[in-house]
Amino acid sequence: MQSFNNLSGSLLTAVAMAVASASLTSAHAATTFQVAPSVLGGPAAPFTASALSGIASTRVTVANLSGSLIAGNGLISFTGFNNPPPFTGGVAPGISGLGVNYNLWLTYSYTALLSPLSTQTFGQAGSIFNINSLTFTVFGQQGLGTNFTAATLTAAPSVVVGGSGIVRTIGSGSLLNGSPNNTLGLNGTPGGAPTGAFFNSDTTYANTAFGNTFFFDPSPFYAFAFNSFINDAPGLLIGTGPNAGVIAINQQIGNASFAGTVPTPSTLALVGLALVACGFVARRKTSVQ
Repeated sequence: MQSFNNLSGSLLTAVAMAVASASLTSAHAATTFQVAPSVLGGPAAPFTASALSGIASTRVTVANLSGSLIAGNGLISFTGFNNPPPFTGGVAPGISGLGVNYNLWLTYSYTALLSPLSTQTFGQAGSIFNINSLTFTVFGQQGLGTNFTAATLTAAPSVVVGGSGIVRTIGSGSLLNGSPNNTLGLNGTPGGAPTGAFFNSDTTYANTAFGNTFFFDPSPFYAFAFNSFINDAPGLLIGTGPNAGVIAINQQIGNASFAGTVPTPSTLALVGLALVACGFVARRKTSVQ
């Protein structure tokens, strides 16, 4: 079974997420936060960040006979923190301590209904589902003893806890109902082979008491989270035969950011334009080749 920590995305995926993240950052310029890595055994000095970046893995199954309802379980292994504007790139591991002194991850489960606008069904390129339920929990642990296993067609991704560090619950949240941004699906030309997958969600967020010592500013902390992940075809497994009705999605690279207010329509429009622009670039690249 493939180790989740060793998964990586393509350059196009990275570009797509960078553009989407830039749109979110520009629309939520003030949503920086401060982290105290020392509470998880990291460096003594706190630092400021604008988002968390990571790699997601999920297993999706059909939940009804028509294929219009699906259910998924997944995890995100956070790999770094993004610098606050106007800086670019990530916070150096020696400053954040993430992946050096401690692990940080998130587990989630969700259900989704086939969108009325979708012309394709489960497992087909161009299919779109509206997420109708989602819950997640964020964890941290001192040390690097815990391993993350990627999803397969027969098993959901898993967290194998190891090491001597106590697993701490950082925070949790659930779906922000009514947001048009709560969508997932498979990319590609309808009728063709899927070229990747996407997952976007707007959620509530609340720190635990321990979480308030890790994400310590602002206080009270932000009440909402925005997540956007996308992958390319190498990380996409479509089940057939005895595994029909199952999809395993790995190598999903993306970002999670926070805000104190619900996203405005203009914010969602910026994210949509970013993803459309990335799709245009991908199609143009294909036509040139």
